[in-house]
Amino acid sequence: MEEVTQFAVSQSGVHPLAAAGTQMARHFNLMSKGLPPFDPAWFHATISTSEEMSPQVLSTAFLVLCTLLLYQLALIFAPFFTPILWALILARLFYPLYQYLLRVLRGQ
Repeated sequence: MEEVTQFAVSQSGVHPLAAAGTQMARHFNLMSKGLPPFDPAWFHATISTSEEMSPQVLSTAFLVLCTLLLYQLALIFAPFFTPILWALILARLFYPLYQYLLRVLRGQ
């Protein structure tokens, strides 16, 4: 005869006792290392928010970061600029020949 065990599952899909056990395990693991358990209220009280900074500082920081990012992207793509430029020049140069050959060969 086969035994069937039923578990009460909450809406999150995790058994309430399993979730509590995991939280308790984290708590005791932190305590064994001599660390206090995580307190979200303390964390939110110690981080600075963007409300404390002036809009000028934020916009300046944003522009500096964007400039640095664009510079880094230019460094990454620099080896490809010359071949792309040559491809554009050759495509523009030989396009009339391509059109002529297309007409003469009738799209073959």
